[in-house]
Amino acid sequence: AQAKGFQVIHLHRGVERPSTYLVAIGWDTVEDHLVGFRESELFTQWRALLGPHFANPPQVEHWQLFED
Repeated sequence: AQAKGFQVIHLHRGVERPSTYLVAIGWDTVEDHLVGFRESELFTQWRALLGPHFANPPQVEHWQLFED
């Protein structure tokens, strides 16, 4: 939440596969995520906290939210 461009985070747990999770994070721009966050000390801290809980490296994709 401290990163520039961060908007919101949602955590979803799989129903059929409860050991899987979807983490949806809203950013102002893709650059805020890839450059501003991923190349910052905040990412290093985030990865140190959450990394040990990943069975595999997370798959990262960027999506565009369409609102009514």
